[in-house]
Amino acid sequence: MPAFPYPFPQPTNNALTFGDGIANDVSVLIYTKRRWADAWTQETGLDLLSVTWNAAPNIPTATIRYRYGRAVMKGSATETTLAKKNLLGYYVKIVVVCSDGNRVWHGFVDDAADEQTGIVARTVPGTPPTIANEPTGIQTFSCVGMIAALDRAPIQRTYFRVTAAFSNNGTDTQRVAWVAPAYNVADDKAEPAKKFGGFKIPKTRTVDKIAAQGFGLTGQTRDVYQHQFAGLYGLGAAIDTEVWKLGDVLENLVAFNAPRVGMVSDRNPIRGSQTQFVPVWVFDHDVLNPPDTITQYADWILPRIDCDGLTLKAALDRLLSPTNGHGYWVWVDESVTPHRVYVEPFTTLTEAITRLDENSVLQTIPANTRLVNLSAATDSATAISIQANGAQYYTAVQVTGAPMVTVCTIDTTDQLEPAWPATLETEYNAEIAGLNPAIMRQLQRMRDIRELPKYRPIGRQWRVKFLYNWKDSTPASDVFDHDEQFAATPFYETGRYLPFPVGMRILPDLPFREGVNYAEANTTTLRTNHESARTPWRKAEVYAKTHAADATLTGPWICWSTKAVRDVLYDPNDPTYGLEATELTNQMAIGVVLDVTGGYQGALEAGGGRVAPHVPKIDPAELKITVAIQSDERVGKILYNPLAWTPAAGQTPAAVNVDADRIRVIELGQRLQKIKVMKDTIVGTTDAGPVTVPAVFQLRDDGMLALQICSFASQYYFTPRQIVRVVSRRATAKLWPNQMLGVVNPNTPHAATCNAQISEVAITMGIGTNGSYTAPTFTVQTSFGELDPLQFFPQLQTG
Repeated sequence: MPAFPYPFPQPTNNALTFGDGIANDVSVLIYTKRRWADAWTQETGLDLLSVTWNAAPNIPTATIRYRYGRAVMKGSATETTLAKKNLLGYYVKIVVVCSDGNRVWHGFVDDAADEQTGIVARTVPGTPPTIANEPTGIQTFSCVGMIAALDRAPIQRTYFRVTAAFSNNGTDTQRVAWVAPAYNVADDKAEPAKKFGGFKIPKTRTVDKIAAQGFGLTGQTRDVYQHQFAGLYGLGAAIDTEVWKLGDVLENLVAFNAPRVGMVSDRNPIRGSQTQFVPVWVFDHDVLNPPDTITQYADWILPRIDCDGLTLKAALDRLLSPTNGHGYWVWVDESVTPHRVYVEPFTTLTEAITRLDENSVLQTIPANTRLVNLSAATDSATAISIQANGAQYYTAVQVTGAPMVTVCTIDTTDQLEPAWPATLETEYNAEIAGLNPAIMRQLQRMRDIRELPKYRPIGRQWRVKFLYNWKDSTPASDVFDHDEQFAATPFYETGRYLPFPVGMRILPDLPFREGVNYAEANTTTLRTNHESARTPWRKAEVYAKTHAADATLTGPWICWSTKAVRDVLYDPNDPTYGLEATELTNQMAIGVVLDVTGGYQGALEAGGGRVAPHVPKIDPAELKITVAIQSDERVGKILYNPLAWTPAAGQTPAAVNVDADRIRVIELGQRLQKIKVMKDTIVGTTDAGPVTVPAVFQLRDDGMLALQICSFASQYYFTPRQIVRVVSRRATAKLWPNQMLGVVNPNTPHAATCNAQISEVAITMGIGTNGSYTAPTFTVQTSFGELDPLQFFPQLQTG
């Protein structure tokens, strides 16, 4: 493979030393051109004041000064007039020639300021001589790097393929749509048969790479994945090999949304002969010699992005963000014509981070291969400042999800007791004792009394017995699990877990779907049926026997929460009635409220009196209620930084002295859940009686996922990082924004491991009175962002 003309070679052995090997002097060449396809023209009289090379999302800048008016040019004895320059919008190339190579900067003039210093009267020779008034002043041109060219226009088109059946010439055809592209974004019209990463993905990517449009450019052909649909108007569901990976999205975006040059035919932007683009490519390190086979981005990431309202730069900023351990910068390759703009991704990690994906395949975010160790301890012309920053260094990483939930059946015999005062029931019975239900008027009076607010708790409000030990089924087992996420903490009780009562809740819904058999003995089949169901959630359910002919509750078992309940003694003229169980909202008790639906509250037999001879009552002391109880403990995991703990007496000192905890908490809410279903939980009825769960099982357990996220995040947050700032009178061509600073001043007492990415390299030029450059000020700045682990777990992403 021929050597690629990569302009940013690594220092020898990845080590750079500031000293006499890097001279203090530099020279500057400045070039301009009007159109991207034009040749560069070297400019004279332009002075470079400052220039910066930046990693995204920051934009590189340069400031150029130009003096106009009467002047004597260097090397000439004749006075001449320098006219003003109209460079607004021109492309600019700046070459800073250092002793160890060239620093090249590309951009365009974004702002032109004119400081009008005066007017000079010049005698123009002639017969007779005339006087010409000429302006003098200073123009300052503020320039921005080529990355800013990617931010000029919003993305407004999607280029997609249609099959031969939908074209005019019998072959596959590329078409353009007036809508911004979307990648891996669920569409309401997509078939719900396939779920990938927790959300539906319609098939929108071609199976193979296809030659991208040239847009009027020659010699710039490339193959990229393009948009294509299963049919023309029928959206299918993508399989795993047809989703857009990070590299696919990057290549497609830059191929079809580069800056446009000249007139653009909006009616047909594909075939318009006047349409040209500035070619933008994603740089592949594999073209180097020797090739760098470690791709500098995690190509297994499945980005979800809708480009509506975004520019190309804005889309790249999201895709290659420090929150997902990435960055990028932009540079220009002049070895091809027209010159090619490269987007070069890189990772911001000094050590690779791994995780297991949903198919138990190990995926890696690679380490940045462009690591530089910097030495300047003995150079008086260079100063290095190192700032130890604890903002992203933690003593522990904790992943926290939703409170854990247990589904069980509690009854009004062993677990519940009346939550209304006995004196209230006595008062009620006394008030209706003299009423005769056989007399209609007195019967109505009885009903009115029973519905008074002060008597409504009777038969309705039930609390958990004060001495109930939260053990269920036979043999007795604990209702609540202990997740042991804090088991390493010595002061934490690791035995059986009992929730703090103030934090407990009885939920209105069961985590059960209608139509799913939760008494299924095969838990794998049960979980599959549960996860694929799209039916409504079931409410808390009240079970009891029905009335026999003697009006006692000795008939078949039914779920009294069903709205269509009728048993043998119902008057056909009466509406159906049932029981609805909800949480008892009483701060002094944990329990349930039983409301009669379709009838009046007196249907519950608690309290004296009868509604009417033909309306049987339900004995509340014989009810069984299937409920979902929310614990105060959340599903989650915590990992401690072994380098950050203050040791006890006699132990080896910790590597990093951190006296107070700094815990990175990753809150995932309902996206991490743990749901246990207890043995003997009633989930339905048959003629033979209640249908119960045969054995305790976990309906959902995201504990291992929480541990995986925790382990993944700890690889980043347990690594100490330091911010470095280098200021020198020596300018080098060996430091660039895509590199990482590893060890600063190795093998000296000042040695420090920094693990920080170079975010900016700047040169400020000094200009002497004769217009010559003096020794520059060369500055290097590093930074690091905060990694968001959820970027690498698509099944947890929402929206």
